[in-house]
Amino acid sequence: MIKKRISILAVLVLLALNSKSQEKHISGFIDKDIIFSSDTSYFIDFHTRVSSNATLTILPNTKLFFASGAAIIIDGGLQILGKQEQVVSITSLDKDFQGIGFVISGHNDRLINIKYCHFEELLMPLSFKDDWYRKQVRIEHSVFRYIQSGKEAIYIGFLSQLYTDFTASLTFSNNNFIENNATIYIASTNDDALQINFNSNLIQSNCILDKEMANPLNAALTCFYNQIDNANNMLLVNNSISNNIILSGINKENKIEINFGIHGSGESFHLSNNFLGNTKRANTTLIHFLQNNKLPLVLLSNLQKQASSLVHAHIWKVEIKSEMGWKEFFITDSLPITKDIHLRVYYNRAVDFLDLKQIEFVHYDTEKDTLSSIFFAIENLSIQENILEFKLQNIAKVHAMDNGAFILPFAKDNEGFISPNYSLGNYNKVILFKEGVIKEYLQSKEELILVERIPSIDNEITTTKNTLSIGTSFGGSLFSGDVNSTIKSAPYFGLFMSSTLSPEILLKAELATTTLSSITQDDLSKNFNISTDVTMLNLTLSYQLNRLTFVKIKPHFFIGASVFHFQPKGVYKGYYHDLKPLKTEGQEEEYTLNQFAIPIGFGFKRVISKNFNLGLDFTLHKVFTDYLDDVSGVYADYENILSEQGKIAAHFSDPSRTNMAYDYQKNGERGNTYNKDNFYSILLSISKTIR
Repeated sequence: MIKKRISILAVLVLLALNSKSQEKHISGFIDKDIIFSSDTSYFIDFHTRVSSNATLTILPNTKLFFASGAAIIIDGGLQILGKQEQVVSITSLDKDFQGIGFVISGHNDRLINIKYCHFEELLMPLSFKDDWYRKQVRIEHSVFRYIQSGKEAIYIGFLSQLYTDFTASLTFSNNNFIENNATIYIASTNDDALQINFNSNLIQSNCILDKEMANPLNAALTCFYNQIDNANNMLLVNNSISNNIILSGINKENKIEINFGIHGSGESFHLSNNFLGNTKRANTTLIHFLQNNKLPLVLLSNLQKQASSLVHAHIWKVEIKSEMGWKEFFITDSLPITKDIHLRVYYNRAVDFLDLKQIEFVHYDTEKDTLSSIFFAIENLSIQENILEFKLQNIAKVHAMDNGAFILPFAKDNEGFISPNYSLGNYNKVILFKEGVIKEYLQSKEELILVERIPSIDNEITTTKNTLSIGTSFGGSLFSGDVNSTIKSAPYFGLFMSSTLSPEILLKAELATTTLSSITQDDLSKNFNISTDVTMLNLTLSYQLNRLTFVKIKPHFFIGASVFHFQPKGVYKGYYHDLKPLKTEGQEEEYTLNQFAIPIGFGFKRVISKNFNLGLDFTLHKVFTDYLDDVSGVYADYENILSEQGKIAAHFSDPSRTNMAYDYQKNGERGNTYNKDNFYSILLSISKTIR
């Protein structure tokens, strides 16, 4: 009997030990196939790289936790094989110091396959770096939720040009992108080598916090379509893209619904066969004038009048009953001032409701600086053909609150997906509080200037608002003058401010300094060694060739005007001397040190983030003086300068006399008075948009 009890106890202990999940910490370089299984919790401590010869496989029901700033870079293959009832969970170890996510990089024939995976509270769950290639990518039945970075949560960059003879396919279907302060960005819509199948996805209840309401990069789904000799191979159908907003403040007018954005210079882009909310209002929830205020033209023919049942469960329409009958209610509408409210809520497919006893009204309590809730009982409930109808009574007390909203019932479909948050009312302060920025907005006294809504796709679209940027430039300058047998570069440094006058025209003001060097050490018959300090104020107009944009790089040409001050100097017995007062060519009048120039050139600019740009410029500075190097005409009489102005002036009038072989009076040309001086600059610049 005792032995039997000991055996049972041993089995129970063994089962307890086996049931306890193990922990494994991951970092470094993975150079062979590896499998993550559900019996272990995986912690990504630092950047981890999967080599091009390896595949990371994640089995159903596995949990991954990313440490702050950590990412898994996939140069090889990725297989996340969740199941309907055994999803893979991927999140941050600390929601206040979040991890990044997966970065698809490099060129490889290994597959990317992601299904039934939940990504939550990460900075950038999934990104395909520019210059990537995989033969096949499938992302299906996954959820991207609570991504609060304010930037791209999903980034699909440009396909590698090394594989232009091969085709690649990317399928993004039946996914939920919901309740994020982040966006989806697709940059490869016009790549002939990449077929994108973007279908049956739910993009809803996302809120971008930004004052740039007219920027397509702030839309929940944004595409780049430039169409430079390429076709649009993106199949975009049966998606439900609605109820997404840009929020810029605490008031009702600080919220607009923006569902889709596009930029580039392609001719036309089809959004047909998708659900974008009410078809009469669909065109007002688009933005596509970042680079071109006319193209691409977004075609909205054959829009779906209701959300497809192929998309996971969600609310696609809400109606409120009034004396005039049933009227559709939009996310930007205010609640009616009534004692009772009668609602119809439309779901896109058969669902099971999680709670139909009461409705929560959530609001921000200013005095307590917290969120509070009021609950109202659901009355007169009826459910018929995926339509939920009910009544809320005695709601008068919420009308005094301009900082709250009703949360409509959550529901679950037969695949286990829960409908996203859908609110009625002014939810602004609630969102700002959850994002941790409510005090900043309450204290702000800035007035938001709303952009004009797009009235119709047939009309000319609103032009881009002016932006203001500041930046710095640095590089080198090369001198071209009378004395330049040895070319010597010198550092160049500048500070500038620029403003967009139109999508193509940029006005730029720059304060800069450089030093020009003139050396003829190889020619002992002249032996000049002169340096000139130049301080300049440049004003230029740039024309950006937006139609030629490639991989976010924009070429441009520019011309302008410049005023500058220069000071040529030379060294004599270890000391620098200003050359102008010495009249080294026997001039009767001194030349002017303040001059005029014309800067002209070309360059390239690349957008490296929403507010930062990197530039490379090549400039010719055409000047109208021949004295940048203090050399222009013929030699003066050496003895006269020596007797009248002294040894220093005499030395600089003919520096070759330090070599005894040239100790005689020169009567030839000291320079070329008919060939004015010029100089060139090659500069890198970085700028930040401040408005």
